[in-house]
Amino acid sequence: MVLYSALLSNSMYLLKAFISSEWKDIADVLLAHPEVVDFTTAALTAVRLTINLLQAKPTTQCINSRMQSNNEVYCLFHLCESSVQFIQSLCKQLLFRERLVEKKVK
Repeated sequence: MVLYSALLSNSMYLLKAFISSEWKDIADVLLAHPEVVDFTTAALTAVRLTINLLQAKPTTQCINSRMQSNNEVYCLFHLCESSVQFIQSLCKQLLFRERLVEKKVK
């Protein structure tokens, strides 16, 4: 789960590094892609799964098999936080929200 969260978070910030530091430009590029709804749905699902994992009351077996140390939990928390910040910044763009809703409805 940590690897998946890291890939999601890093992919989002690579968009910012490669495209522009302006959220409007990133929103325009994402909206031009025909599968922007799938991307957004996958990103939100990954964040939701990570939050669920962080909220779960771990059993001894779960701790041993999934989370080897507190460092992984800490890392998972920060990766989730950065993903949420990225999605929030995109959703502040009115055009992004409107087009996402339009594409979701179609």
